[in-house]
Amino acid sequence: MSQDKLSKGVSNDTPTVASKGAASEGTGTPSVGVPAAVGVLLANVARAEAFRKTFATAIATLYAGLRELPKRDTAPRASVSEPRKASAAQYAELLRERPDITSMATPDAIEAGLALDAALTLVKQDFEQTFSTLVTCGRQAAFGACTGAAAVRSAARILAQDDTVLAARIATIDVPLRRGKLVSSTANAADAAAKVQQRASMRMARSAAKAAKTARRAARAAEAFADNHPLEADGVIVPAETVPKK
Repeated sequence: MSQDKLSKGVSNDTPTVASKGAASEGTGTPSVGVPAAVGVLLANVARAEAFRKTFATAIATLYAGLRELPKRDTAPRASVSEPRKASAAQYAELLRERPDITSMATPDAIEAGLALDAALTLVKQDFEQTFSTLVTCGRQAAFGACTGAAAVRSAARILAQDDTVLAARIATIDVPLRRGKLVSSTANAADAAAKVQQRASMRMARSAAKAAKTARRAARAAEAFADNHPLEADGVIVPAETVPKK
C-alpha cells in the first residue's frame, strides 16, 4: 500500500519535524524523517509526559496541605448549598461587627473556610474541563491511529493470500479483535471447566437433597401405616370376617 493511503492524505513530501526519539525524550528537537502530522502527535506526547511530572508535584503539594485540615468526627454526607454559604458569609460579617454574640466561632475562621471551598471548587472545575478535553483528544488520537492500522490490515490481508507467514502473523495480531466464543485461551478454558464442574456439583447436591426428601417421606408413610395397622405391621394377617364392620 502506498504511503498516501496509510497516512490518510499526507504525502511523502510533507514537511518533517520532530522524530519519535526526540519527542519521547521530551526534548522537542526537530529532526528529519517524520511527517508534520506525526510530529504534532509526538510533540504532544512529550507535552503530556512533562505535564504529568509537573502535575504530580503540584497535586502532592496540595494533598499535603489538605491533610493538615482539622478532622471532624463525621464527614458531611452532602455538599453545602450556595444559599447556606452566602448566609455563612453574612454571619461572619455580623460576628465581626458584634463579637459579643458568641465565642464559639470567629469571622476569620468562617471566611477562611469559605475561601478554601471556593478555591477548591475552581480547581475541581479546572479538572472537569481538563478531563473532558483529555478524553476527547485521546479518543480522536486513538481513532486516527486505529483508522491507519485498519488500512494496514486491509492491505496486509490482500498480500497474505499468497504469503502464509504474513497470514499467520495477521491471525496472531487479530486474536484480541475476536469476540465471544471465538476467543480461545487457557484462562477461558479453565474458567469454562470450573463453571461446568460447579454446575455438576450443584446438580448432584440437588439430586441428593431430593433423594433424602423422598426417603423421609417414605419413612413417614411407613410409620403412619404401622400406627393405623399394628397387626399387619407385625406380620399378622387379620381374617376379613374378624374385622369389625362400620
